[in-house]
Amino acid sequence: MRGVATMRVGGLALAAIAAGALVSAALAAHGAASAKRSTRIVAASHRTFGEGAWSWFADPRAVYSRGRIVAGWVDRDKYVNIASIKTSSVYRVRIGREQHRDDHGNPALIVRPDGRISAYFSDHNGPVIYWRTTTRPGDIGSWGSLNSYHSNTPGSHGRTYPSPVHLSAEQRSWLFWRGGNWSISYARTLSSGNWGHAHELISNPGQRPYLKETSNGRDEIDLAFTNGHPRETPANIYFARYRHRVFYRADGSRITTLSRLPMHPSQADEVYDARKHGGVPAWIHDVAVDSDGNPVLVFATFRDGARHHRYEYARWHGGSWHRHKITDAGGPITTSHFERYYSGGVVLDHRDPSTVYASVKVGSHYEIARFRTKDGGVHWKRQWLTRDSSTDNVRPVVPRGLAKDAQDLLWMRGRYIFYTKFRTSIVGITSGR
Repeated sequence: MRGVATMRVGGLALAAIAAGALVSAALAAHGAASAKRSTRIVAASHRTFGEGAWSWFADPRAVYSRGRIVAGWVDRDKYVNIASIKTSSVYRVRIGREQHRDDHGNPALIVRPDGRISAYFSDHNGPVIYWRTTTRPGDIGSWGSLNSYHSNTPGSHGRTYPSPVHLSAEQRSWLFWRGGNWSISYARTLSSGNWGHAHELISNPGQRPYLKETSNGRDEIDLAFTNGHPRETPANIYFARYRHRVFYRADGSRITTLSRLPMHPSQADEVYDARKHGGVPAWIHDVAVDSDGNPVLVFATFRDGARHHRYEYARWHGGSWHRHKITDAGGPITTSHFERYYSGGVVLDHRDPSTVYASVKVGSHYEIARFRTKDGGVHWKRQWLTRDSSTDNVRPVVPRGLAKDAQDLLWMRGRYIFYTKFRTSIVGITSGR
């Protein structure tokens, strides 16, 4: 990947592209979810922000800063795009370019304590991790120079999925990624502000764990991860919480300390065990924390050779994990048998993880729905955000840091063939401000 100068695309304020009202009538009771659930349509219209795609492991893909949503993705010309989105305008810039077209290269964004925004990105198994930072708070019109991070854990597999987190109590940032030997790796900033050396966080030799993380921004990082790829092993789901140099299970029992890493997945909380469910593997999609400080996870499970995907919800409550089905999701979004575990995608609203957004196959295409629960996942009320689409709607994202009452949502719309071959755009519903 090589750096390129920041460039304006289409001028300062791109005209919003009208997409038309999604629908106002009720959806017929045939869908992937239970017919007993609400099928009311949310009145809304979506807008197109730019051509491109993102994976679902480098996060956050979108943040809210100073009255605007800032989102990042990669396009078919291999450029790393950053967009600043407001109700009446979109301002988009390119801050880098991949060596190869690949949705794994999407940038992960973080709003720094001073209000400036940093974007981290890497090629799929890339030689380095790149990052750039805006020169002014919340303003993507001016970026600092292209920086590169070269440290990595041993191995030949490069770096993939960088994801930044800042902890104010430590006065330092963390960066997570998949490292050289496919272990989950991390680095922390030093007192100088520079990144320190790479270390292994989670290791399962011969397998490649997948990680999603979230943080309270002060002193805790919650980690949800697998023991490997569901194509290659009966993948389980695990959880661990970091606080003050120690890693804990959800019940507060100690796993290990920062100085004694890496941890093996089996040391952490086992949220889902594939072997106890007939060898049905799982893949993590998101983790958040509820108002009581308890972790909530969403993940996909795969049956019948991954021809049937299901979204599941796991919540720590009353001293144990409670797992419930959200909905059947359909099959893979790609026709490639190699990536038959690619679901439409399911994410939590991190402000209130009793709300879930999911991409579900209805008829010929994938549609976006909002699911809400009032009883910890036992029952769900469903509202469709799209209906009767002429193409697929996949990989929804709730921007981090939204105001309490905002209903903003972004997703990919179009034909997704493979992670190197996609005909999708980033679209979304944005609240008036």
